[in-house]
Amino acid sequence: MDRVFLIVLDSFGIGAEPDCEMFGDAETVNTLKSVSGSDALDVPNMTALGLYNIDETGERKAAENPKGSFARMREASMAKDTTVGHWEISGLDISQAYADISGRIPRRSHRGVFQTYGPRSYM
Repeated sequence: MDRVFLIVLDSFGIGAEPDCEMFGDAETVNTLKSVSGSDALDVPNMTALGLYNIDETGERKAAENPKGSFARMREASMAKDTTVGHWEISGLDISQAYADISGRIPRRSHRGVFQTYGPRSYM
């Protein structure tokens, strides 16, 4: 294989992971299923590549002969999906769970970061 085009749909979950409750996520999360019923979602190229072959939503059907490879990713690490998922795609081995410090940061610190750097600073 000479070249790979990796498309990551960030924060576009397609079903919950087994550890979702440990991180405060609902077992019913499925962004693809939630938006696929809308006429505003027009993704013919992603559909042809195999987006709905990952998980049929009932609203949209899988491509009969997808033009791309497709997969559902599951992290090897014990951590929140989005952050660690990016690290693992990059090749990092996060073999130890890291501490969740979100409850230990004073609210005034959140406001200061938000006021100084804007809403995107939380990403």
